[in-house]
Amino acid sequence: MCFGSTVVSTCGLRVRSSGKSVEDALRRYGASVVEGVLLTGPRRLELATVFRRRIEDRRFMLPAGNRALRTDLHGVKRVAGATGAPRLVVEGDEGADSHSDRFWGGALCAGAAEASPLRYGYRAVNPAAAGGD
Repeated sequence: MCFGSTVVSTCGLRVRSSGKSVEDALRRYGASVVEGVLLTGPRRLELATVFRRRIEDRRFMLPAGNRALRTDLHGVKRVAGATGAPRLVVEGDEGADSHSDRFWGGALCAGAAEASPLRYGYRAVNPAAAGGD
């Protein structure tokens, strides 16, 4: 989340082939602000459930008229796997723009929003003691 130009918290997708962006963000902002997320099966289900609940509760705003986003959101389906365990699959045509990146971006955002806020012990510095006017 950003307020102005200050990064408050961020959640980045961390996969084996493209973890560099997360590593760069960790180096720049620190581990207290950046969380790298490895999308395993259980983590995907958790994020998708949080995302769905936030949309249903109207705590996640979706832009009106964005067809590509709507297609991505409806393209991820929960099905029973071979062992009966639930898993998520992407339905629809497998074009370059339709593998539900927008869905997972929203799910990561919703997951980051569900995290408990960080509490900082802040104490104002006395300007006179710091050498200020």
